[in-house]
Amino acid sequence: MINEIDINKSNEINNKTTNAADSEKNSEKNSEKNSEKSGEKNDENSGEKNGEKKKSNENNKVLENVNQQGLDVTNINENKDTISKKSAIKSELETSIQLKNILNTSVIDALAQMVFYLMKIIDSQHSAAYSLFQTVMNSYCKILVYESRHDINNFNQRPYFRFFLAILIELNKNEKNLDQLYNKCILALGYYLSILNPLRVPIFVFAWIELISNKLFLPKILKTSKGWVIYNKIIIYLLEFLYIFLKNAFLTSAIKLLYRATLRLLLILLHDFPEFLCVYNFSFCNSIPLNCVQLRNLVLSAFPRNVKLPHPFYPNLKIDVLPEMKIVPVILNNFTFLLIDYKIKKNIDNYFVSRNLKSLKIIHKKLMIKNKIKAFYIKTKYNIPLINALVLYLGLSLPAQILVIDNVPESHPALEIILYLTYKLDMEGRYYVLSSIVNHLRYPNAHTHYFSCVLLWLFNISKLEIVKEQITGILLERLIVHRPHPWGLLITFIELIKNPIFQFWDCSFVRIVPEIENLFNSIANSCYGMWAIMEVYLRTHSHNRTYIHICTHIHIYIYIYITTLSTTCKGYHALLIG
Repeated sequence: MINEIDINKSNEINNKTTNAADSEKNSEKNSEKNSEKSGEKNDENSGEKNGEKKKSNENNKVLENVNQQGLDVTNINENKDTISKKSAIKSELETSIQLKNILNTSVIDALAQMVFYLMKIIDSQHSAAYSLFQTVMNSYCKILVYESRHDINNFNQRPYFRFFLAILIELNKNEKNLDQLYNKCILALGYYLSILNPLRVPIFVFAWIELISNKLFLPKILKTSKGWVIYNKIIIYLLEFLYIFLKNAFLTSAIKLLYRATLRLLLILLHDFPEFLCVYNFSFCNSIPLNCVQLRNLVLSAFPRNVKLPHPFYPNLKIDVLPEMKIVPVILNNFTFLLIDYKIKKNIDNYFVSRNLKSLKIIHKKLMIKNKIKAFYIKTKYNIPLINALVLYLGLSLPAQILVIDNVPESHPALEIILYLTYKLDMEGRYYVLSSIVNHLRYPNAHTHYFSCVLLWLFNISKLEIVKEQITGILLERLIVHRPHPWGLLITFIELIKNPIFQFWDCSFVRIVPEIENLFNSIANSCYGMWAIMEVYLRTHSHNRTYIHICTHIHIYIYIYITTLSTTCKGYHALLIG
């Protein structure tokens, strides 16, 4: 009995322990499930909170951008309980874009109006009015420069652009009231724009180029000779800013856009103010890299409005007889300062007197850049502006009596210096010298006559085939680009391939490969075809031989010429230029 009772007790104990163990297991499972559910809920809550934080951060950023653009944010803050911030911001942006009110310009315009209102109160004829204008613009420029350098990431050029534009608008509205003060203010604006050039404030460059090409500024400042000087500096600053990017072919989308804007600005000057480009062509060419052929052609194609260009395909055209070839063009840049600064003018003048070979060697050495860091920066060892000044100085020293295309004497010291440099310089240096000569092949004038004769004389007298190759390559690279092409460039190239004295078709590089030979034959055929067209035209239209009536034939020639060259000239250009 005792054993049975013990067995029963032990069974009861075992059942209790098993039940307890099962209950513990079930409780653990339930606790795990509950913890998992609570964890999932916590994760969901934390994810929702993080998402809300991100949304709020995004909304805050958008609100900051909206505030920077000058939009009204009160409607967005009022409706934040009923409408989501994003939809409110979108609707506000859409309405503002529709109303063209992205930038609130009323305050800026009011400030400009206040400046001119104060000038009227002071008395526009009094010097105090002009000093007030100067004080305002000085403060404006200082703030702009400071903000552009200390807050680059958040700098917004649009308010500064708008203020300058508002000043121009108010200035033109009050032109009659300001009288003599108007010209002073326009010149002052040009001066301040030259201070805010891209070399000093690069982040302001797009607003700046919009201002310098504005119709309220450009025609006004070019009415006076003082304005020409200021605007010349402005254009040089623009070209110098682009120089490194264009020379190294570092063409980002922003630089491409800026280059197109520069081309359009030069086209405006070429069409409306060609005399400005004519007198400052030397300084502009110094600031344009040699690989920017079309940009240089735009500058060199300018000619005064009172000059009529003889057609380059006119039969039996003799440029020596043209009366325009005796007129010396005006050059407002004092290029002799460069020669004096580098102490090379004395050596040139000494050679003119003594014909000493040492002077030639000194001239050769001084054309090199001594500063290796500068040479590395501009990617050349030669001082290109100094070479341009030297070539112009030598060309002006040539007497007009000795220059005839078919017969140029070698006895003049200026020609001896040019000939010495073409033989002693390497390929790069010779390219710069010959390019400098070609820069002066412009509209009919004495300089075009001088340098056309010198270039053809160099081609004729040179014993080195490589010199003839480089001359041909430089002429071709300026003709294969889109128009306009300088008149003197066309005349010189036509004379080179047409006149049998130069024996152009006997040169070995013309027949080096069949493709190049076919190229030159196609050029010659197009040229000879145009001469035949001109003869027929002049027989039927002998009563009117003006340039305007036959300019369509020039366009036909240029179209034939460019399409013929552009298809097969890439390999030839690489061969000649190297």
